[in-house]
Amino acid sequence: MDEKTLILTLGLIQFVNILDFVMVMPLGPDLAAAIDMPLENIGYIGGAYTFSAGIVGLIAALYLDALPRKFGALFFLFGLALATVAGAFVTNETQLLITRLAAGAFGGPLTALAHAIIADCVPPERRGKAVGKITAAFAVASVVGVPFGLEVSARSGAHSVFLVTGILCFVVMAIAYFKLPEIKISYHAPATRVRLLNLLKMARSALPLRAYGLIALATFSSFTVIPHIATHFIVNLHYPRDNLGLLYLIGGVITFFSMRMAGDLVDKIGVSITSAVYACFMAVSLLSGFIFYPSFVPTSVVFICFMVAGTGRSVCLQTFSSKIPAPHERGAFMSLNNAIMHFGSSLGAYLSSLILFEEAGRLENIAEVSSLSLVITALIPLFLYMAEKKTRLI
Repeated sequence: MDEKTLILTLGLIQFVNILDFVMVMPLGPDLAAAIDMPLENIGYIGGAYTFSAGIVGLIAALYLDALPRKFGALFFLFGLALATVAGAFVTNETQLLITRLAAGAFGGPLTALAHAIIADCVPPERRGKAVGKITAAFAVASVVGVPFGLEVSARSGAHSVFLVTGILCFVVMAIAYFKLPEIKISYHAPATRVRLLNLLKMARSALPLRAYGLIALATFSSFTVIPHIATHFIVNLHYPRDNLGLLYLIGGVITFFSMRMAGDLVDKIGVSITSAVYACFMAVSLLSGFIFYPSFVPTSVVFICFMVAGTGRSVCLQTFSSKIPAPHERGAFMSLNNAIMHFGSSLGAYLSSLILFEEAGRLENIAEVSSLSLVITALIPLFLYMAEKKTRLI
């Protein structure tokens, strides 16, 4: 299989996987109304997915390198599709929580598999660009999927979005069956005890610890804010609900191109300098739209800066992480990396839901939550520079 077809197939897998995850948060106000859920609990729903993905990611780290990549991708896609379709039939917050836990259990390892396959098949000198392309699935999900989901929700109800997304997962699974290659890697599996010891040894090493710490900080920082963006825009900034889909469309289009640029920048100037550039975008967004609001900066600019910054930072960290493991460790490493990423996301979403509260039709304490995110954002480029300097992975 040629490299372009491989990246396109992995991009489709990432698209449905990310869409299944990100669609819930923009739908937060609609879901809250549909099942009579408090607005501040949206963070718990988003956190349920990432918590489950983290738990299963830890388990998968023991076994992903013992399974054929293609088989693993098809298995987890099938489970994700079933769990998502089940979300169309929930009637209360508990049922929604259960279906999101199930979706996270299957969706989490898919990201690890996609990045492991990239590391298997794409040479290091082109890997940053490849990672940027498949990570651009986030932008495509925002450009096409989220606005479409918001429109479907407005016309047919929030539940119908889960049904449409689940069907799309089945379609992508069929494409993956025909298009993913059988990667020639030794799948001889040692005993579980040996795998666990190898995983612990790898996790205690200096390079992986730096990568894991950085990804935990980045995802924690992002997810103190992400689950509440739509709610904050609507109830605090009075952004029209009917324009929310258009906002995601515009933001996604711009982010699609900015992520490709991030991949190119990483290959040319290194991950730490590139991450500093995107940290500036994040600072502009948080200061003008979440900490000192309302401001003269339009809500659309706030949103675009946030999306560009978050996805660009993700390209930097994933590229840095992809250079660390040996070929036979890539599945385990990326699975553990993504488990930590999901735990960081879950913790950020959970903590923000504890701090935020609804009062008089407003979402209060968003400035405090965003200030925490800003502090961490400022530290990440420095930590990444120190990691690059010590490991000489520039």
